[in-house]
Amino acid sequence: FNNMKRQMETTEHMRREFIANVSHELRTPLTSINGFIQGMLDGLIQPTQYPRYLKIIQEETQRLIRLTGDILELAKIQSGNIQLDKHRFPVRDLLDKVMEAFALPLDNKKLAITIDCEPELSVWADPDRLQQILHNIISNAIRYTGDGQSISIQVAEQDNVSVFTIKDTGAGIKQEDLPYVFERFYRDDKSRHGQIGTGLGLSIVKNLVEMHGGAIRVESQVGQGSSFIFMLSKR
Repeated sequence: FNNMKRQMETTEHMRREFIANVSHELRTPLTSINGFIQGMLDGLIQPTQYPRYLKIIQEETQRLIRLTGDILELAKIQSGNIQLDKHRFPVRDLLDKVMEAFALPLDNKKLAITIDCEPELSVWADPDRLQQILHNIISNAIRYTGDGQSISIQVAEQDNVSVFTIKDTGAGIKQEDLPYVFERFYRDDKSRHGQIGTGLGLSIVKNLVEMHGGAIRVESQVGQGSSFIFMLSKR
């Protein structure tokens, strides 16, 4: 009975913490949007300044769209309402498809990207969910990797698993923060999150990898970049 009570208390604490975090994350962009619109209506922001503030409003709206989408996605995953459609397929084709989505940001930041994956290498996974996993990790790497630096993606077979390694030469993560990077809304460095992110991408990644029966970890040194490594069973 005591164990059940403690479990219920822990679950309730997590639920309240999640709601508090969601409320905070939603309130911040909404307050910003409302403030700028009110400033326009009150004449505090002049028409000549409208383009600048409309761009900020648009960015904050896009942030809200991403945030609500990630919240719904994480809720679906953790409620068990997602079924994986796993089968074997060549992973290099999927990697090329993922990288097409990042052509513009990679070009804008002049990031060098390398892919080390044999054309015939195949994996056992849900292709749509694997694409989502890779997209979230790579977008995170791009966000925290400076202009002119590099990102490498490697896929290899080891024993009975397929090992994915996404390594960047970006800002890196403090050692004391490493155990928490996959937690919902975790912010390892508040200053880095001036860049647009929802704080849910890596939590979604961890849940999807574990749904595949796999595992994920991160290795990092401040100023030297980060490596996200996840493993999927070959069957």
